[in-house]
Amino acid sequence: SFKPLVPALVLSLAIMGLAYAMQSGRSLFGPIGMFLGTWLVFGAGVDLWQRAGRKDKLRPGDILGALTSEGGLRGDQVGKIKVLARSAYVAVARSAVQKAQAKLERDKLKGRAFRVRRIRH
Repeated sequence: SFKPLVPALVLSLAIMGLAYAMQSGRSLFGPIGMFLGTWLVFGAGVDLWQRAGRKDKLRPGDILGALTSEGGLRGDQVGKIKVLARSAYVAVARSAVQKAQAKLERDKLKGRAFRVRRIRH
């Protein structure tokens, strides 16, 4: 599979970008940002999928509130929340994924219980 090679490829591109930026006197923020963004996307987070969305009157704040309520996650452990018509995706820190999945399955959102699946390792 190609996916495990992507972070290494982006790291090498970021290093080449840093070398070019240093040599030409340009800003270093572009290559550093590209590396950090890739690390966040591929290394630190896991996506959870939930079969509930806008049609169920679900909003990102509802999911965030459920995750960070009493006994839940810290706000910095929750990433981007994308609510679609019939489903929602939540990025969660790798260290907190089991706790997040259990909390979302245990607690009710909008008075209903929903199944949650882990979609990215």
